Amino acid sequence: MQKPLLFWKLKKNSSDIGFVRLDKNKNYLLGYFIDEKYRNKKYGSLILNKMLRKKNFKDILRKKNKIFAFTKKNNKKSINALISNNFYKVIEKKEYIKFQYENWK
Repeated sequence: MQKPLLFWKLKKNSSDIGFVRLDKNKNYLLGYFIDEKYRNKKYGSLILNKMLRKKNFKDILRKKNKIFAFTKKNNKKSINALISNNFYKVIEKKEYIKFQYENWK
């Protein structure tokens, strides 16, 4: 796996809750992970929201780059986290949904 372009960890006290990363090939691809013991507590939405506010990320958006994220079709929490952070569905396949970030501001 290649080194991510951008990478952030979310911590609570000294424990890692999860991470979010941004990779670039042709387009930008966002991925995130929340540790099992912290799931169903809205940390997915929180980590996405914090990442979207980072200066490095805003610099990428200013250049009109497209940012995509994928999630499994049955992962309702991830779908809700993405939608609540201004991602919208682009493609829905049998196993997964592709989202794109919409910078409305």
